[in-house]
Amino acid sequence: MQTPTNVSTNAAVTMNRIEFNNSTDSYAVSGLGSVNLASTTDPSPVTPTMSVTGTHKFQATVNLLSDTTINVASGSQLVFDGAFDLGGNTLTKTGGGTVAINNKLTTGTGGGVDIQQGTVSGDGTIGGDVTNSGGTTAPGNSPGTLTVDGNYNQGSGGTLAIQIGGIQPGVEHDVLNVLGDASLAGTLDVSL
Repeated sequence: MQTPTNVSTNAAVTMNRIEFNNSTDSYAVSGLGSVNLASTTDPSPVTPTMSVTGTHKFQATVNLLSDTTINVASGSQLVFDGAFDLGGNTLTKTGGGTVAINNKLTTGTGGGVDIQQGTVSGDGTIGGDVTNSGGTTAPGNSPGTLTVDGNYNQGSGGTLAIQIGGIQPGVEHDVLNVLGDASLAGTLDVSL
């Protein structure tokens, strides 16, 4: 595809790898169906992955059927505006770019988000535990509120980026709303 494109699905589609590799044109995946990421059925299963260059968006529901890694290149962004269900699996974020959660990300029993590199942002809710071992958590979309409906654990290599421009929570300054326990180490990066 060589122009900005909307891909629509009205059925459940299951795949092992998704690659967005266009840094000049944006793609949106929408529709009443769902995109399901699963391991291959080979004797040595291959874990599902997403690779992102450019700015792209999921408006359709995304379901993880296995642990999945999303690698977003520096300067790139992948936005989840639709429902996102980890199904008890772990979503690992790598690469220097950004994943924005603007809706409800449901983790399921035992599932969670592991931020190893880059940024996780958005005005949505992550319905489970988040571990930030080496990336950046940046609530909101300049500014806004990111809710973690579980525990938030930020290691010594993690960063919490907060924008402050006034006193109104979520409107004039960022909010990381952790409903479980929060353990904070690493860096607090405040920008005015």
